[in-house]
Amino acid sequence: MSKDKLILKSSFISILSQIINAVISFINRSIFIKTLGVSILGINGVISNWLGMLSLAELGFGSAITQSLYKPFIDKDTETISSIMKLYKKIYRYIGIIVFILGIVSMFFLQLVIKDTDLKMDYIYTVYLLQLLSIISTYFFSYKRTMLYVDQKQYIIILYDLIVNVIVSIIKIFVLIKYKNYIVYLSIQIVQNILSNIIISMKVNKLYPYINESNISPYSESKRLFNNMKDIVFGKIAGYIYGSTDNLIISSFLGVSYVGKLSNYTMISSLVKSFLGSIVGPLQAIYGNFLNSNNDSDRVSYMINIYTFARYMILCVFIVPFILLTEPFINIWIGEKFLLSNSIVILISIDIIIHILHAPVCEFVFSLGLFNYEKKILIIGTIINLILSILFVNILGVEGVLIGTAVSQIFFWFGRAYIVFTNKYIYLRDYIKIYIKNVVIYILLLILNLFTTGYFVHNILRQDNIIEFIISALICMIIPCIINFIVFYKNEYFKYLYNMFIKRR
Repeated sequence: MSKDKLILKSSFISILSQIINAVISFINRSIFIKTLGVSILGINGVISNWLGMLSLAELGFGSAITQSLYKPFIDKDTETISSIMKLYKKIYRYIGIIVFILGIVSMFFLQLVIKDTDLKMDYIYTVYLLQLLSIISTYFFSYKRTMLYVDQKQYIIILYDLIVNVIVSIIKIFVLIKYKNYIVYLSIQIVQNILSNIIISMKVNKLYPYINESNISPYSESKRLFNNMKDIVFGKIAGYIYGSTDNLIISSFLGVSYVGKLSNYTMISSLVKSFLGSIVGPLQAIYGNFLNSNNDSDRVSYMINIYTFARYMILCVFIVPFILLTEPFINIWIGEKFLLSNSIVILISIDIIIHILHAPVCEFVFSLGLFNYEKKILIIGTIINLILSILFVNILGVEGVLIGTAVSQIFFWFGRAYIVFTNKYIYLRDYIKIYIKNVVIYILLLILNLFTTGYFVHNILRQDNIIEFIISALICMIIPCIINFIVFYKNEYFKYLYNMFIKRR
């Protein structure tokens, strides 16, 4: 199958999966809130983020493995691939055991971050242990997914996960309605994780039978891999603090009820990120392979800018409705009492925008293994995030925590861009001005799209019923498309993508 067809196939399956999973998520969350309440929803978020800390035991090994597999796949070096996967399996089993031990020990410190709840600690500990088992199961069954990702066959993972998720979600919804039992609900979640990973593992065994051969020699460059891992660990720590400490800080200072309310916003933002990721995701492996097989400055710079432009165009279609319609949606969906201040949506949006637009430089660092150069930036950004979040939470509440996260994200973007355009492997210093100019244009156009669309939506429709909300959503997606087409239809990046995905069809 050609790369273009592979991209289209993966994108179609990803988008279909995201739509179905989004519908299931909203139905599941609605029933969860009505049957179990916002307090358990908050506890669920706090425990998930607390357990996220244990993922640091992985020390970036999975990322180092993925980066090491790109070149063997390009060279069709099955012996090296088999050696890497054998090492992957062995290390992940050890990590699973370590995570279990750390999880049991850290359970006794859980009371430090859980405040303002009527739930008994025995019940909370049971929930904690079940979520711990769910996480541990991934270390024993999920590692083979990496093969499909590097080989640009993510659609297989997406399709199998979708089928399992639909079936199991129906069972979980039934359990919520019939028994209102969160313990049974979590037990089913563990079965889902194990089942999904076993099915994908069997598929990988069928596609790549050579990885299960008994006479596989040890990986000859394991020392280099472990050196990369030492550098990646800083990224793991930064990623944890960026993605998981917000809820812990909010719970510690403000209470779990705020975590529960914020989780409705972050669930929507996660769906937006996932949906955007499902569209551009198939390009990621191709981008990584391209960077590993090309060192021409002009071509690499051009590809970075093409990839950034593609992400901007897709981002506009989804971030504008997210900013303008998240609050009306929550009001229609679960009621006004679950709304937080207007600034929450803006701060979460900043995170989404940076997450999508700076991915090309982030993936450049990952694909070329420039982890050693990233360490200082990650350490400084992580400290900024923690200090600002803790400092502002007492002054501004939830908004203060999100400001800390947004500022650190901006710092990460600048820092990683600096690494990319000053790296010693591919000379890109002369191209940084082009990149900065493009990014500034995209941000200004995004603001223009937002205000123009907001004027039409807020002056014509009230979004207080489902019909007007749907019309508003369509307007929010159509207007940015029109504006961007008018601005960019003669642009070289637009023509490149048009020729690649439309004209060739």
